[in-house]
Amino acid sequence: MLFRSKANFDWSGGTVTATRKKRETQLPLTDGANDPFSLSLNIGSHLARNQDVMNVYVVEEDKIEEQRYQVDNQELLDTGLGCLETTRVKRIRDNTKRTSLFWYANEYDFVPVQIRHTKKKGNDFRLEIISLNVAGLEIQPTGAC
Repeated sequence: MLFRSKANFDWSGGTVTATRKKRETQLPLTDGANDPFSLSLNIGSHLARNQDVMNVYVVEEDKIEEQRYQVDNQELLDTGLGCLETTRVKRIRDNTKRTSLFWYANEYDFVPVQIRHTKKKGNDFRLEIISLNVAGLEIQPTGAC
């Protein structure tokens, strides 16, 4: 089943309207709040500032949730761009039934190259980069790790 959700930010009015399944909730806006899709870019900006632990605010359905992320490891990762040195970031959760991992390309200003969310009972998803353009130039893939 596909659930459509969106978040409309009104920065000047100080509110965000979150919509899921045709239900709208208006919330007071927290400085630095993200929607779930801009979250990975926000984490990359924290990495570029050498931050190993990040507390971020994310609009989740009918609330703004504070989430905690931490650098977990440095590793080589095979991607659509070839073998990349990456920084792996993990979401810190009280609930151990779900895991969220993000990999960021160190040499490309911490652009996200893989995102993986897993649940013990399924509903897993994985996003992987297949191409990258920087300043209008396509990055050519290199060899595998």
